[in-house]
Amino acid sequence: MNNKEADRLSLETGCMPIEFDCESLFVFFEPHYKKRIVIAGIHGATDLNYDMAIALADNLRGIAEMYLEGKDA
Repeated sequence: MNNKEADRLSLETGCMPIEFDCESLFVFFEPHYKKRIVIAGIHGATDLNYDMAIALADNLRGIAEMYLEGKDA
């Protein structure tokens, strides 16, 4: 997702985007609805609830280090 797409989605849905230092990565949240967030990346978006977001945060570094080629590789 690029900035233009994120801005369009924000205007259409009222969701607020959080942009990361990493290009094409956004998290959207609804200001008055605290049951989910949406993570948007290169090929789409997915909704996460609190438990899913915490599990992903706790495990994502290990998954990335094991299965993805990084700058150190």
